[in-house]
Parts: sequence; structure tokens; C-alpha cells
Amino acid sequence: MHTVVGIDLRTTCHDWLVARAAAWTAAAGGVIDLVFFHPDGGTNEQQTRLQALLDQVPEAQRGRARVLAAAPAAGLVELTNDADLLVVGSREPAALERWLHGPMATRVLRHAHCPVLVPRRPEPPQQPPRLLVGVDINNPPLDRAVVKMAARWAASVGGQLSALYAVNRALPPIAHQEVRERAEREWEARNDSERKRLQALIDELVSEPCRGVASIGRGEAEDALIQASADADLVLVGNRDREGLAQIVLGTVAQRVVRQAHCDVLSLPTAALELP
Repeated sequence: MHTVVGIDLRTTCHDWLVARAAAWTAAAGGVIDLVFFHPDGGTNEQQTRLQALLDQVPEAQRGRARVLAAAPAAGLVELTNDADLLVVGSREPAALERWLHGPMATRVLRHAHCPVLVPRRPEPPQQPPRLLVGVDINNPPLDRAVVKMAARWAASVGGQLSALYAVNRALPPIAHQEVRERAEREWEARNDSERKRLQALIDELVSEPCRGVASIGRGEAEDALIQASADADLVLVGNRDREGLAQIVLGTVAQRVVRQAHCDVLSLPTAALELP
């Protein structure tokens, strides 16, 4: 796997981002390039600093440190043509933090040709890592494409892949415990057919060692995924501009998930698929 990590040398505290990128890349087996974009091509001092960061990566995973003359958004998207994974940070201060609050993040997530990883947790994923993919089962054949991509990623890192479909049919507040518990059971039964459809997709498209379980979340897609991310190492979502869970990587919703997820987030390049 060829991983590209976007670094902004105008800020500090990049060690955690490089370490997180190295952890996922090591699980899949591959090398890491670090890149910094400067309109004038950068300086020797910046090249030295970038190389020093790369030297923290185990030698077997060490690729190249490159200072490139390009606008950051366009440069990152261009590099995804030849990369297997792009990594950008959500917890770095200053420039990259502003990047994730602005339109540049949306542009990269929409137009990247490979998966885009945004690390959230400071610690490496547990082994085997727990993966959760957001799926809109009412959007065929996009649902199959998302699960297939997620399944390949799970196999590459040796993780277990579960799936979640969000149902925006919330129960009203019920004070009486017995009535509330009965309503909960009825809600689960009502949505069990959708859970079974999602489980069938997992059973068909995910290899047995990586196969997890299907679940139904409540409320808006981004809320359900943020809540469920507390029990995952990585949340995966498609970036196709359609209704449903794919919308969470578009506009302000994407930025909210990246900022609030309890685990790392991976955007899958489903927008590039030619689907009917």
C-alpha cells in the first residue's frame, strides 16, 4: 500500500499524525510518503524538517519526503491518482484545523481518487481493528459498492467489518419504563427486516474472517455514526453525492463527523464510480 500524508510545516505537533498513518499502513503492508505544499516549492530547511518526520517511520515503511509547488487542495487530489491512501489530520493546530473547517476539506473528500483517512484517536488501532461502514440500503447499487470497498479495506488491515444503517424514525420520549421498553422492542422488530437486508449484504460481500454484524442506528446518519464510533477503531463512509449516508462526507456534515467521531474516519471514493 502506498500512503501519502499531508503535512503543513507551518504548524507543529505532527508526530501523532505520522504515527497513526504508520500504524494503518503497517497493518496493510506498505510505504509512506510525506508531502508539504508551498507555492514557491519550499526551502531546504522545510525539506530537512519533513525528512526528519519521515525518519520517525520504521525503515521498512519509509518512502519519500517531498516539498511540492502546488496549491494544497489541488495537489492532494492530484496525488490520490497514484496513491492507495491519503492521510490528513483533524487534530493538528492552526492551518490543518482551519482546513477541516473550510471548503478545502470538502473538495478533497469529494474529489480524491483513493480513500482519505482522518485520524481521530491518538492511540493505534487495536488488533484486530474494529471497522464500521455506513450503508444506505435504500440506494442500490451504491450500497453494494460501499460494502465491497469497505470489505477490501478490512481484508487489507485484517480487521472485522460491521455495518450500520440509520433510520430516522425516533421514538418519542416515554416516561413509563414498562411502556418505553415495550416500545423499544416494537421499534427493533419493525426495523429488523432492514437489518436482515444489511446482514445479507455483509454475508455475501465480506469474507468470513472479516465478517461482522449489521445494526440499525437511530436518527440522522451522522448522529448514528458518531454515536456508534465509540465502539470502533475506524468508521468508513462513501463520498458519493446522493441521498442517505453518503452525504456525511459532503459540506458541513462531513466536517462535523470528522471533528466529533470517537475513532478514525475513512472516506471511500464512491463518487468516482459509474453507477446507474
